[in-house]
Formats: sequence, structure tokens, C-alpha cells
Amino acid sequence: SAVSCVQLKARVEIRDANDAYEKEDYGTALTHYQKARQIDPTGFPELDRMIGYCNIGLYQPDVKDPANDKHADNAIVALQSYLQTRPEDRIARDALVSTFLSANRISQAIDYYRAYLQKNQGDLEAVKSIATLYAKQGNFPESLTWHQHTTLLEPKNPESVFRYVSVL
Repeated sequence: SAVSCVQLKARVEIRDANDAYEKEDYGTALTHYQKARQIDPTGFPELDRMIGYCNIGLYQPDVKDPANDKHADNAIVALQSYLQTRPEDRIARDALVSTFLSANRISQAIDYYRAYLQKNQGDLEAVKSIATLYAKQGNFPESLTWHQHTTLLEPKNPESVFRYVSVL
């Protein structure tokens, strides 16, 4: 019964957080999600995702301020933690990569995808993303190498070959 009491308190915080999140009051939602985590640290794995999303909602791209940068940092940490338990959540992965890009952390996005590919070899979208990210960095030789990987993964797809040739 003590466990159910703890879970009930955490669920009340989550309910209040969800209400605030729905109203786009990300600061209030974040406070409630964090309280829920303090009450029951392991009972709700989705909390990392929601804490990440709240921090994304609070983050303002192109605003150079330590408090603002902290929102990007917190979003990245929370989403990476969540994706370790739910690696198939493509929406959360896209949110993480989007945060890397809006915070101008392209190298971290590349590192994330490289680590992801070690566990998910052959994920064409991840390979294409790495190629694009290297190009965005201005590292065209490395981008070319990753575009070549797409042709190896899709040898019969003329679009892959065209992408590789157009980079040349």
C-alpha cells in the first residue's frame, strides 16, 4: 500500500504536468514532472521524454544565455536517457536531433547517430542524416563517404546513386 501511495502522488504530479504542458506552460509542467520523478524515480520511464520536451519548449534558439543553454543541455540529457530505454521512438529521436541542430551542436548529432548505428546497423535514415550533417559542417569528404554508404545499402535505388554522384 505504501508503493501505491507513492505512485498515486506521482500520478497526481504527472496529471498536473500534463495539464500545464497542454496549455504550453512548459515551466510549470517541468516542475511537476520533476516532482513526479522525485516521488517515484523508476515508476514512469516516460518522464525523461516529457522532461526533455518541456526543456525544448523552454529553449529559445539563437538566444545566448547560460539559462537558455541549460534548457538545451537538459533536453539532450533527458531525451538521450529516454532513448536508451526506448530506442525505437522515432519522434523522440527526431526531437533530440532537432535540439542538437537548433543549439548548433552538429558534432553531437553526428556522435549520436554513429552510436545509434552501432546498435542499428543498416538504418538508412541514420546514414543519410550523418551524410547531411557532415555536409552542414562543411566536411564534404566525410559527407561523400557517408553518401557512398547509402549506395551500398540501396544499390538498386537510383536516387541513392544520384545523391552520391551529385555530391561528387
